[in-house]
Amino acid sequence: MFKYKIEFWDEIDNKVIFENGITCGTDYGEAANKVAEFYGYENVISITLTELEKIMCEEEVADLFKD
Repeated sequence: MFKYKIEFWDEIDNKVIFENGITCGTDYGEAANKVAEFYGYENVISITLTELEKIMCEEEVADLFKD
């Protein structure tokens, strides 16, 4: 699993948006492709991925998005 931060162009609101989320993948490349496909490759400005532990408790997941 990977935590992602993405900066992308929102075609509906015509503005740049930042979002955080979690995705899966066997490696960074697969995870990045899943995120880019979801938001639209042409809309992606930047993506940051952080690999997560295999098992995380609820508190750890909540802490991921505090910043």
